[in-house]
Amino acid sequence: MKCVMGLLLSLTLLFLLAGCSPLKESAAQDINKVSNLEMESQDKVLSKDYLKAEKALVKAIQAEDKKTIRLGLKNEILLIKKKAVTALGEIKDKQSVPDLIEVLSENQVMMGGGSEMAAMQAELNTATVLSLSRLTGLKFDVSEVLSSDDIAKVLEESRKWWNINRNNDK
Repeated sequence: MKCVMGLLLSLTLLFLLAGCSPLKESAAQDINKVSNLEMESQDKVLSKDYLKAEKALVKAIQAEDKKTIRLGLKNEILLIKKKAVTALGEIKDKQSVPDLIEVLSENQVMMGGGSEMAAMQAELNTATVLSLSRLTGLKFDVSEVLSSDDIAKVLEESRKWWNINRNNDK
């Protein structure tokens, strides 16, 4: 998506410099269409409608649209968050480490919904810790349900890792 946007912007500049007025409008319209599609996709990822959010997230994952995938971390639906968390680990988006730390930290609040919600939160914790491990190279044991002490350790070590490595692109 970014490549298309960059190409359209470059073409627009070339046409503007060349003074090609009929193409100015067309290129500008194309840029607006891409921007509108990107915004629409991002809005859908935040939807409270699971199917709509999931469909938009799957498209973002297929396109490796890191910005939209990260936005999925803000969705209220835990299954959407979990899918976004997993995708960011799989595409090795190291710049998402602070976002994953935030997800893990915020997920420690007890939510209403009984044992079913607690199980979903535990799954999100495990997925987040696995993605943090994949991105940072830190080793965390997820063979059992993570205790609050385990989570605190993961958060501490991940924050330390980020503070040291935030400027590394690799």
